[in-house]
Amino acid sequence: MMECRSIITLCCLLICLSGSDMQEGHGDIAWEQLMQGEILVEKTDDEQGVPGIRAMFTLRATREELWGMLTDYNHFSRIYGGIDSLRVIQEDDKGATVEFFQTTLFKKIHFVLRRNYIRTGHNLTWESISGDMDYIRGSWVILNSPDDDLKLVIYTNFFRHGGIVPTRITRFWAMGQVRTMAQNARKWIMDSDRLYSEGD
Repeated sequence: MMECRSIITLCCLLICLSGSDMQEGHGDIAWEQLMQGEILVEKTDDEQGVPGIRAMFTLRATREELWGMLTDYNHFSRIYGGIDSLRVIQEDDKGATVEFFQTTLFKKIHFVLRRNYIRTGHNLTWESISGDMDYIRGSWVILNSPDDDLKLVIYTNFFRHGGIVPTRITRFWAMGQVRTMAQNARKWIMDSDRLYSEGD
């Protein structure tokens, strides 16, 4: 019996160690809630004190499908609400420079992001290089989950604007937008086969 318990303990330890690098740098992950399909959205600040948002949710998809969704500029507005239009200025295997026109809480804004393809199928980051926003920086991270068919995606976005409305008020509105974005992402994955078969 003792030998059996030791083997079980060793197996559990190996499983935890094999996944520890996936969780490192992302804080505590509420796997129980996430595996039940919850979308977790919270306020956060970056190391410079810039307000931001972090969202975690699971998607039943492969890394390839998720990467395709995150870099599909032809259908970007299906996921990101408020994007009125965009223009890909440049794209290669290292990333893309994209110009956005977006409707926010109180006005329409324009900005240009440099989106960096850090590791295909795993990590994408971005930062603003011009436009109406003083500061934008964020990332998408794709992680494995306890279910081989599910992937955990982590979205973070930090932003500061120069308008008269405090950024922290804008963040409250943006948290609702991020939750809708997660729901749209799930719908995109379910509809992706039909989407491309129709050539839309």
